[in-house]
Amino acid sequence: MPWNIDTDTRHYTLVCASPNPVSISRIGTQAVAAHLKMHGVPAQTFDLQDFPPLWMRKDTQETLPAPWTDLRTSVQSAQALIVCGPVYYYDAGSPYNILMEALGPSLAWKPVLLCAAAGSLRSHLAIGALMQNLIFEHSSFVYPQSVLVTKDDLETETTFKPGVIDRFTQALDGFAAFATATAGLHVNDPELAS
Repeated sequence: MPWNIDTDTRHYTLVCASPNPVSISRIGTQAVAAHLKMHGVPAQTFDLQDFPPLWMRKDTQETLPAPWTDLRTSVQSAQALIVCGPVYYYDAGSPYNILMEALGPSLAWKPVLLCAAAGSLRSHLAIGALMQNLIFEHSSFVYPQSVLVTKDDLETETTFKPGVIDRFTQALDGFAAFATATAGLHVNDPELAS
């Protein structure tokens, strides 16, 4: 069973990185949260829209405001991280970049799944670049299958078509097995242990 998690001590951290109150990324976050709940997986959900703006400086890690440090602490103790956010102009834009910089060392050895909303399915290259950043700059375990959705995947303004939910389900179930298989690896490094 892929959803093997010690619910007494572990959780998944789910982040909505959309700056818009109504967005495809936000609908994706809701779909992910519903799937985690269906499997009894505790999730700590964060919405970057509720966070204060953040400037990236040399001392960012030391001066993060409380909501950002709460998110970083959640990621450090999580079994896995799932991020739902937008792709603009074939680029994983500032919400992702700020998130990755703010989380910094907490991303090391962490299983990560990316769910992105884009104007076109051709935006997969932007997700690939974000995956490379997570792997090479942050030493994250990035699940190779992402979920990319567009407005054409919507059945209504607030729901996906059934086939799209199947894509989320397939990716999330595979990611659960991936997260379980890699769950203990980061504790081998005392500096990264949660």
